Amino acid sequence: MHPKYKRLVVVVAVAGIFLVVARLWHAFDSNDVQHPTNSPPITTTETSKFSGGMDLGRSTTTLNAGGSGRVAQPTANISWPSSSGTLRLSAVAPLDLQVGQVSDIRIDLQADRGVRELMFDVAFDKKRLVFVGSSEGNLIRQSSLSDAFAVEEPSDGNVHVSVKSGNGSPFFGNGTVAVLRVEAIKDGTSQITLQNVRAVDSGGASDLEAAVVQGTVVAIH
Repeated sequence: MHPKYKRLVVVVAVAGIFLVVARLWHAFDSNDVQHPTNSPPITTTETSKFSGGMDLGRSTTTLNAGGSGRVAQPTANISWPSSSGTLRLSAVAPLDLQVGQVSDIRIDLQADRGVRELMFDVAFDKKRLVFVGSSEGNLIRQSSLSDAFAVEEPSDGNVHVSVKSGNGSPFFGNGTVAVLRVEAIKDGTSQITLQNVRAVDSGGASDLEAAVVQGTVVAIH
């Protein structure tokens, strides 16, 4: 074969091999792009912990593509200095009153351990309610502490209640501590709020934030 034709054959062969290799490389690269590695969803966990007997719980949030996360609501519980019991105070009153109507606000207590002294204030809107009288609750009478029970009104719309057994037996259990009598004098609503709670247990321990308190609302027509 003439040398000129030999060189032409070699050039054509090399070009063909290069074309085949280029096509194979392009096919391999396209297949790798079409199949990426799947990524797992992102999960974050947050734990809120505070000292002093308060545990605000644990909240978990999961984030997914196209969706929104949901966070659990924290809860809080305030207990006595030791774990032997909890003190709870709650105000109970009619939801609705008529102007001129006289009704009772009951202050209930739940004490899982002995209480030697208990003091608190009951606050309400003096423009809509007037304090007209009081009496001790069944829990105080059953504990023979009527003489240790005292109520005073330092100012309009603010009634102070105290029970001090002194060296006597402490009281505990579920029942009514005090009954406050009020008269509705004007239309509107009034919050009934328990404030400045102080409790002393049978061992003499005191914690100004020992009580879990719950007020209420009265509507006057």
